[in-house]
Amino acid sequence: MNDAKLDLLLSQMEAMQLQQNSQGEHVRQLIHIVGSTNAKVEELTEDVRQIKQDVTVLKDDVSFLKQDVTVLKDDVSFLKQDVTVLKDDVSFLKQDVTVLKDDVSFLKQDVTVLKDDVSFLRQDVAVLSEDMSDLKSDAHQLKSSQQTLLGIQKEQQKILERLSVRSLSQEADIAELKKF
Repeated sequence: MNDAKLDLLLSQMEAMQLQQNSQGEHVRQLIHIVGSTNAKVEELTEDVRQIKQDVTVLKDDVSFLKQDVTVLKDDVSFLKQDVTVLKDDVSFLKQDVTVLKDDVSFLKQDVTVLKDDVSFLRQDVAVLSEDMSDLKSDAHQLKSSQQTLLGIQKEQQKILERLSVRSLSQEADIAELKKF
């Protein structure tokens, strides 16, 4: 019966260890996700900076083309189309920048939540470690008590065997005495 309790305690301790390992893996995955998210944000920020530089260059080109409109009358329709395309591109870029800003804001919120989660997980791991230590100590005490009880039980078994032999011997003596 004590072995069953010890086995139950050991299996519970193993389950807690597995849960702790799983949580540790989850924390590592979250840290990896945060790292890759930060890299993507930096990459997007660089893209936005490059796009802004490209837009500035395009604006300079448009200005230059407007100054030369009189010389390039044959190309006016083509330039107007280019300007329209550029304006659309700038509009799309502005929309993209707005979306990127929103994404960065959400990512910052997610990072904050993840940091809080990591903090809570670390606290949980610390509590689980303390509980694990207590359980191990209790298991060692139970095992020691079990060994002591087994020793006492063996001694009592020996005494019972001696008493049984003595009882049989006394019954034989009584039976012989009854014959007389």
